[in-house]
Amino acid sequence: LNQDNNEINKIFVQSGKTGNFYIEIKTPENIKSGEYKFRVKVGSESPAELTLIAEVTAGSTGTYDFDASSMYRGKAVNAGSEVKFEINLNNNQSADTFRLNAGVPNNWKYYITNTQGEEITEVEITKDSSLNLLFKVGPPSDEEKGTYKVNISIMSIKGKQTKTLSFEVNVRQEKEIYAVEISSPYSTKSAVVGEAIEYSLSIQNKGRAKDNYNLAVEELPAGWTYKFKESSGNSPQISSAEVDTGATKSIVLQVNPSTDATIGEYKFKINVYGKANTTLNASILIQGSNAMKLQIDDLWVTIEAGQEKETVIKVQNTGLSELRDVELDITKPTGWEISVVPSKIASLPPQTTGKFTLKIKPPVDASANDYKIIIKAKSAEVETSEDQIRVTITKSAFSQWLGYAIIGIAIIVLIVIFKKFGRK
Repeated sequence: LNQDNNEINKIFVQSGKTGNFYIEIKTPENIKSGEYKFRVKVGSESPAELTLIAEVTAGSTGTYDFDASSMYRGKAVNAGSEVKFEINLNNNQSADTFRLNAGVPNNWKYYITNTQGEEITEVEITKDSSLNLLFKVGPPSDEEKGTYKVNISIMSIKGKQTKTLSFEVNVRQEKEIYAVEISSPYSTKSAVVGEAIEYSLSIQNKGRAKDNYNLAVEELPAGWTYKFKESSGNSPQISSAEVDTGATKSIVLQVNPSTDATIGEYKFKINVYGKANTTLNASILIQGSNAMKLQIDDLWVTIEAGQEKETVIKVQNTGLSELRDVELDITKPTGWEISVVPSKIASLPPQTTGKFTLKIKPPVDASANDYKIIIKAKSAEVETSEDQIRVTITKSAFSQWLGYAIIGIAIIVLIVIFKKFGRK
């Protein structure tokens, strides 16, 4: 019999393939118990011969009987997925044990389970009872699309009966054998000159077979370098990545711009080469660095109280980008007058220096002492740390002579009083 339970007298099998057929033997009712041998020959010119043994048990014929049925005899499934057929096994006669086997194409997976999902190979069913089974089959992910036949055979141990249910599985192939996709959450990034930048990449194998992908970057400017790594930081460098079917591999690309790179956008390609290839377009936006330096020509200034003195403050743009709205932030002693000319520099190009004139005027009644003026420079992009000017306040010469005169007058008055009252 073939898989459809039809009687046959020949079978065609391709080279390297396997063909299945079944032998059904009916014994006469008056046969004696015992073992009976018979031979099966297969082939035309040089047939192969197989000896089979049938064991007949007295009283077995006509005592046992069962039915096996399934509503759906053909189903469709995607390659790499699983399909199941529901089977009802009904024992019409005495209690019997049933052995379960299946026939599927090479490399296919199959399971025979109860409705709870437990895999079974034999089952005992009492008289007039039934059992529901699940026959699950799964074609491999690289199986070609087409219609394939599978079957389940159920043999009663006591009744020596075998019944076969055949099914058709229509395999659909929705994925190519080899397909790959590369992606990054941020394919465009910004960096300042001299700074390395990292890209997080995901390589997804969307095909039906495992693949090994070589990694490369194209169209980087001369003098730039790159390397692929397993993860961010100081992880080992890699040149390829193996990804299983349906899986995703995460890697990191580090790009090192040259130290003389100019400000602008640079585009490049990230390539993945395997049995399937793909490319991700990426770019780096090189920006100038922002840095500023404060220079004070006179860190110590001496001023007479009430007088004004000028000093020069310099601000140098030490970065590689333009600085906007550069000004001085000054903290002064209470009651002092300090003005800055100009009040603000609208634009300070890279590697240039701007000058401010600081006019300092302490109040007339400022006592002779040391004072601090705290200064820092700031712009729309960056600011410097604080620096300070030490200011020493002195009294004017007129004030000194006035003091001496007052002291002298006081001494003369004391002498006159002493002489006048001393004679009396």
